[in-house]
Amino acid sequence: DKFIKDMDASFSNSEGSLSGNIFGNLVNIGPKMSIDEARLSLYADDDKFGLGFNYGESVEDGNDGEILTLGTLGRDKASDLSLQLRILPSGMRINSADWDIHEAELSIADGHIRIDGFGFSNGDQGISINGCIDSNGGDSLRVDMERFGIDLLNPLLPDNMQLSGSATGSALLVSPIASPDLNLDIVCDSAAIGGHQQLFVRLLRV
Repeated sequence: DKFIKDMDASFSNSEGSLSGNIFGNLVNIGPKMSIDEARLSLYADDDKFGLGFNYGESVEDGNDGEILTLGTLGRDKASDLSLQLRILPSGMRINSADWDIHEAELSIADGHIRIDGFGFSNGDQGISINGCIDSNGGDSLRVDMERFGIDLLNPLLPDNMQLSGSATGSALLVSPIASPDLNLDIVCDSAAIGGHQQLFVRLLRV
């Protein structure tokens, strides 16, 4: 099911830095999910790096996009590898709908994973992720949804579980990472599962 067609890669380490591109004419992720003309570009110099991913640039099927990031690698207080990542404002089209990817910060250090400001939106619908989760407990990561079209999940689901409708609410993931608690309060309006109309579904777990 998973493959990359017509893959090509090139790298250079001139002047002490590393740069490169990995290209695939077709990347098949699953039975119903594939992307055309996928390119991963990278640049690294000392402890700084940049990553860019774009796809579907010249394919007129309503699906294309670009994600840009900048990052720094280092060591935390325990001398373990740490990561500081900045996601730059980017965008993508999914089924001809424009989605904005918001500027965000992600850090991994001292047993903590922190996300600030990550989200993507299309008009009045979107998802945002903020907070922290760690290995000791006491922190939480929150996912907020506003009129999010759950049909975007359909390429990941079997044919008899296809979804429609919109979801509004939140999910709270509470540390520790090894055994987190999940609290849900999500309402799905005009929902249908496998073609069967549910009208109104509420997911609640506290």
